[in-house]
Amino acid sequence: MNLSARKLAGRLSRATVLRFAVVGCLGTATNALVFFAMVDAAGLPAGVGAVGAFAVAVSQNYLLNQRWTFGAWGTQFLVTRYLKFVAASLGALAVDLVVLHLLLSAMAFPVKTIAQLAGIASGAVVNYLASRYLVFVRRRA
Repeated sequence: MNLSARKLAGRLSRATVLRFAVVGCLGTATNALVFFAMVDAAGLPAGVGAVGAFAVAVSQNYLLNQRWTFGAWGTQFLVTRYLKFVAASLGALAVDLVVLHLLLSAMAFPVKTIAQLAGIASGAVVNYLASRYLVFVRRRA
């Protein structure tokens, strides 16, 4: 790979990471709004709201990542790809929860949201890597 090809690959990679981050921020906002609507406004239990919010946000993120972040590599909705994305998202959620638990066990935070943001960031790294290399994989001809 020559120098200009490396620069192009680096730019594409940075652009992909930036798009993935934007989609993640939108997903976080969607998650919070759906959770608020289900739990705070409608009075459903928090566990039900969390699952519902996760389902809506992960579906939104899948569609945006397929079309925008990863350049519609395969333009149709594929059930197997969607299930892989959900699995990657659940893996990221597990990392998020572990980091959150470890931080809250080890330190006192003025607000627990700080530890949650660290968990989200850790999970996002896992989710990006899984999405990029396991879910939205370009098929070689």
